[in-house]
Amino acid sequence: MSDVTILSIDMIVSNPKIRDGRPIIAETTMRVQDIAIGFAYKGYSVDELIMHYPHLNYAQIHAALAYYYAHKDEIDRQIEEDDTFYQQAKAQGLGQRHPPGGRVTTPKTGAEIAAMLDEMEPSEMVDPEITDPVEWIKAQRRKEADRLKPFWDGEV
Repeated sequence: MSDVTILSIDMIVSNPKIRDGRPIIAETTMRVQDIAIGFAYKGYSVDELIMHYPHLNYAQIHAALAYYYAHKDEIDRQIEEDDTFYQQAKAQGLGQRHPPGGRVTTPKTGAEIAAMLDEMEPSEMVDPEITDPVEWIKAQRRKEADRLKPFWDGEV
């Protein structure tokens, strides 16, 4: 056995400054656990993982899976920690556009908008000569569309 040379495949790295030091595929920020989740938890084949992550090649996917199975308990613990963190953040409404339980305000009906406009002073309206609330809203939408048109047309 003295003639045996162990060859290392250096495709999995860890850097405390990248992805909290979790094992990643070298020269990427793709965590080993992301590949493991797709393969072991979601049932994706290696070919499907390549389709999901076209910036990776077969060697990188297989290296990530080999590392996962060699360190399965550690990676599974990391996956569980991340899932617990995600569930807690979701329950608190962190990272969501609207807090749990729906929108902060409910959409207004046409009658409610008209009542709000009736309460406005003419000086608050951009076009005080427009007295019909529906026409005033249409005018505001036209002005906003005209303002954004150069962006849509790629002129800006």
